Formats: sequence, structure tokens, C-alpha cells
Amino acid sequence: MDSADTLRVTTLAERPELVARVYEIDESWPVFVPHDLVANALLGQVVETFPAYCVVATDGDRVVARGLSVPFDAESEGRDETSAQGWDRVLTWAFLDRRDKARTTAASALEIGWTGLPFDRPGEVDVPGALVPVHCDPTAGQAVYVEPNVWIRHRAEHSV
Repeated sequence: MDSADTLRVTTLAERPELVARVYEIDESWPVFVPHDLVANALLGQVVETFPAYCVVATDGDRVVARGLSVPFDAESEGRDETSAQGWDRVLTWAFLDRRDKARTTAASALEIGWTGLPFDRPGEVDVPGALVPVHCDPTAGQAVYVEPNVWIRHRAEHSV
């Protein structure tokens, strides 16, 4: 039996005993992320606050992957499902909506695709497993990844 046969993916709501173990995985966050005020204040609370929106993959007893997302109300004034202000804005909305008992109309992924690549040359940089290249402009201090997306709406059947 290979590891694909033993890999199990569940939500943390289904397996709450794994909430404390989701951070056993080696971290590969870039240095700037721990210095982001919103990430610093809220990201560590996501698994306990929104377990139905977080998944964990296990191989036997070992946690091998996680996926974090949060629910929010994308239909309130000044909001949309694909915030141009980034995931930290959506993260803030999720916690405000929970506090205010607002309805859930969308969910946003938070942890996706750190590459480990330096992005130190201008132009298109191929990233293994990515759908499109990353456009890199080191003189501007930017590496931009915009992938083609398909947005799917799902009706939320449970409360926040």
C-alpha cells in the first residue's frame, strides 16, 4: 500500500483532536508574513474559530498538510468575494462577521503555494506545479502571480 492509499483529508470540525497538531508541519512562510499585523493577530486563531473551513491531511498518525479558509459576508457594502485588498482584509471581515453574527455568503482560502524560489530575475518565472508563470520585477520589489480562476458559489447550510 502506498501513501496515497493511507492519506485521509478531513475538516477540523470532523477531527477536532487535530486542531492542536495542524502546525506540526514545517513552516515555509516568507519572513514578512510574521510581521504582518493582521496575520500576526488573527491567523493563529483560524483553526479553532473556523474548524469547518479548515482541512487537514493525515498519513496514519502524521499530519502532512493543511488548508485554512474562512467564511465571510461578501455582500455587505464595500465588499466582494475577491477583495482587491488581499486575504488579510478577508481575514478581518471573517472575524468581524463572526463577532456580529453576520451571514456567510463566501469563503476564502488563506494558506496556498509558497515556492521557495528567489524571484531575483526580471520576466516570467516558471514555478513547478503553478498554472501560469509568475511575473517578476525585482527593481520594483514585486513578483505577481495571477492564475485563471473559476469561481463557484456554494450555499452555506450552517451558521458561522
